[in-house]
Amino acid sequence: MKGKQILYLILIVFPFSVFYACKSNRNEDIKKDIQTEGLTEFEFNKEIHNFGELISGEVVIYSFKLKNTGNNTLLIKNTECDCNCIKARCPEKSLQSGETGIIEVEFDTAGLFGKQYKSVAVEMNTKEKTIYLAVIADVKNDQLEINY
Repeated sequence: MKGKQILYLILIVFPFSVFYACKSNRNEDIKKDIQTEGLTEFEFNKEIHNFGELISGEVVIYSFKLKNTGNNTLLIKNTECDCNCIKARCPEKSLQSGETGIIEVEFDTAGLFGKQYKSVAVEMNTKEKTIYLAVIADVKNDQLEINY
């Protein structure tokens, strides 16, 4: 008698568990499709630029070159700098597949000294929502004297 009960239990539970498992995986696939729809891929010529040695007060500019290597339109949604001494400009806010553009970073060294590392967060419609670009320099400042 126990054998029949176990058989009935398997026949009742098994189809529901298979249905539930299939339904669960399908929902995950749909969520994944919604999250990746419209995303694209990109390439920068480089993500860190070294200005080398600068004199405090110099204003220097570097253009990071960007290429849309994906199939969808690349959208530059926002740029955010980590300090007031740098500014980022994006002349093109969208790039079609295969197009190139630039993100221009201006670095004002007034009042700075020593080794500097400044970053720009770039928000785009890519798998990595935020990409970081950086500029570095060794700033010499004759107005500041540091004694150890």
